[in-house]
Amino acid sequence: MKTAFGMASQSLIAATDYLEALDFLVQKEEFAIAPWSCARGMVESSALCSWLFEMGIAPRERVSRSLSLRYVALREQQKMARYDGNTLKINKIEERIGTIETIAINLGYDLVLDRRNR
Repeated sequence: MKTAFGMASQSLIAATDYLEALDFLVQKEEFAIAPWSCARGMVESSALCSWLFEMGIAPRERVSRSLSLRYVALREQQKMARYDGNTLKINKIEERIGTIETIAINLGYDLVLDRRNR
């Protein structure tokens, strides 16, 4: 639960930063694309924050959402490490993914497998 609320808080902080950056860039009237990038970051961070802070969901659902986000983030890191060919980093990330999977199993969650059973 603490991790889920921590993730939500970080997303709220990120949304605030994006909003302040957006305000700054719009006032400058010199940038064409950067304000839109900040607006997108603000919306995405806000949506993530509200998804994790959603009222009326059970603690189990909140923990599930937190674990899912951690898992997705680690998979993205794994893709980047593979792209770089960094075997050491790939192994560390795979260990962390294994830890997340173990936590999920120990908490009674079912693993979601792809069509290759991964």
